[in-house]
Amino acid sequence: MTPAQATMFKRPTLKRGFLVPKQFVTEIRPNGTMASTWIEKEPTPAIIPNGTFGRVGEIVDLMRKGEAFIIRPAKTIWTPPIDYEFVAKHLPEEESRAAYVAKCEEWLAAHPKPVAVQAPTTPLMAPDRDRQLVQALFKKYSGAVPPFKERIKVYKAAGYPEAFIIKASERHRKLIETSEERQNAIDKIFGKWPSASKPIPKPKAKVIKAVKKRT
Repeated sequence: MTPAQATMFKRPTLKRGFLVPKQFVTEIRPNGTMASTWIEKEPTPAIIPNGTFGRVGEIVDLMRKGEAFIIRPAKTIWTPPIDYEFVAKHLPEEESRAAYVAKCEEWLAAHPKPVAVQAPTTPLMAPDRDRQLVQALFKKYSGAVPPFKERIKVYKAAGYPEAFIIKASERHRKLIETSEERQNAIDKIFGKWPSASKPIPKPKAKVIKAVKKRT
């Protein structure tokens, strides 16, 4: 490079600075079409009376507002660990061990464990009811559901209370009223596969014919 060329050469200057923040915006036109592009995002000025920006300024504003606007973390209530005696063995001094154990025992004495109260349960089959009558009824119909009137007679003879009889009658009445609705629901589910309701054909037994030997 000659001296004349060196004087004509201009060294480029590097631009230093932060990139301009941009945001992706979609515009819906009157004819229904959409056009999307990147535009420069306008900075949102932080209006803080104290002149400090960021989180520090927010904290200063809250402090100026007063005690009612300051949010403090909730205080955690101290509770002794289950194995406090094991923890006390690993403390450095004997005095601190005794004080720690005394503190834990004092807290446990002031907060006793709640006693579990078991709810009274009523047996499904009271001892004064005759189970053999009910079992004989279902054996009579080979495990199928016996007729309703006959069931009610056996329940009364076996010693079932009136509340049980009323509940069984109400359930039987509801089943009869909703039988058509339930059947329609079953048909909608299984109607797509009519072959599923047909019995599976039994395979035909192969008959092996005896072969006569040639003499």
